[in-house]
Amino acid sequence: MTGDVWTLRCRKPNGDVQDGPKYIMPTGGSGAGLYVWGRVPGRPVVLVEGELDALHLASVAEEVCTPVATGSISGARRAQHTARLKAASVVLVAYDNEDTPQVKRACRWWLDRLPNAIRWKPVGAGDPCDMHRAGIDTRAWVRTGIDYAR
Repeated sequence: MTGDVWTLRCRKPNGDVQDGPKYIMPTGGSGAGLYVWGRVPGRPVVLVEGELDALHLASVAEEVCTPVATGSISGARRAQHTARLKAASVVLVAYDNEDTPQVKRACRWWLDRLPNAIRWKPVGAGDPCDMHRAGIDTRAWVRTGIDYAR
């Protein structure tokens, strides 16, 4: 990866999500990117769905993990991304805290391909940003997940 821009995604204001998808992107963009904030080889990775969740985790725990976003629960499913994540010491699959069949299948997809991965659900909220807004220490949540996985 050279840091090239693959796509630009914009989140609609909350009032506009009734009329279609929450996120939009210009024609020609690819939703198959892996959004990585930092180094992966040998480091713990926290794999999240949303780019904003990854940015939040980078802001509170970048010295203990590399936050990575797939852009959606079915995003970034490419051989080169899987290979890159296999180089991590551990991968916490931290997709949204929902027990829907779609989220379970999405988590299972990564767990089946990454022998270094465990499912690590957000606690007390739907995702890391929601955890932060609820006053939950997301840095401690990350550290606990890393310790548990090792």
